[in-house]
Amino acid sequence: MEKPKDKLLIAPFQQLLLKKGMCVACFMPLKEGKVEKIDDTKEKVTCRCRRIYIHTISDDTYRRALQEEV
Repeated sequence: MEKPKDKLLIAPFQQLLLKKGMCVACFMPLKEGKVEKIDDTKEKVTCRCRRIYIHTISDDTYRRALQEEV
């Protein structure tokens, strides 16, 4: 099944925002979000727009949280 064309354009932009530590929806720096410690290596970050991200502390990367992690 072929990916939709808009997904091919949006996904790289969202990855760039996550590499810079910014929310993909409201562009707020994720360091300003509400942080909850999961364990020694990960934190759950909730943005002001209520999107939830997982911050891996060791390599300082962000990703969108999976449904099970919410």
